[in-house]
Amino acid sequence: MIEPWQHPPSGAVPVDLEQLTPVLRALLTEDGTVTVLLWALMGETITAIPLAAARPSDSDGVLESGMLSIVRPRQVVLRGTVSGRCYCCARSLVFAERLPATFPEALQNSSSGLGGALNRLAVETRREILWTGREVVPDVPVDVRSAFPGAALVRCYRIIHGGRTAILIQERFPAELEIGIGTR
Repeated sequence: MIEPWQHPPSGAVPVDLEQLTPVLRALLTEDGTVTVLLWALMGETITAIPLAAARPSDSDGVLESGMLSIVRPRQVVLRGTVSGRCYCCARSLVFAERLPATFPEALQNSSSGLGGALNRLAVETRREILWTGREVVPDVPVDVRSAFPGAALVRCYRIIHGGRTAILIQERFPAELEIGIGTR
């Protein structure tokens, strides 16, 4: 595993899951496909919109690990198709060689993100949540910062296929997120 992803970033503090609303608790602890959970909670279709070509940073631990040639970084925003609201900002590191050869194409053609592509291909996986936290100053791209007027709840998990980490994912949710289309 890539070391920096094993622990929360320095700007994140532990979060007491018992103090969260049921919606936020579900988002931080659910080990299924987050686009499906957001659809169920928010009542609108969720689309994964890739942001500008993601590049791994030194903080990702990819550069010093010598894994740059096999890791595909990805960054998306999960938006409601009706409200246009940003429900989540996600960064991931995809170890493409650990997934079926058809995965990159399935991902490119999937509006529901990584989980949708894995489900479409019926890839057998399991997920493991590595950590959760709260960021007072959300670590999100400038073009989506307005969707995070306050703190962000963040989690990191890995998707395991064939006994190996195939994808590492960090997801950030606005801490003020409520149920319903476009509510604030």
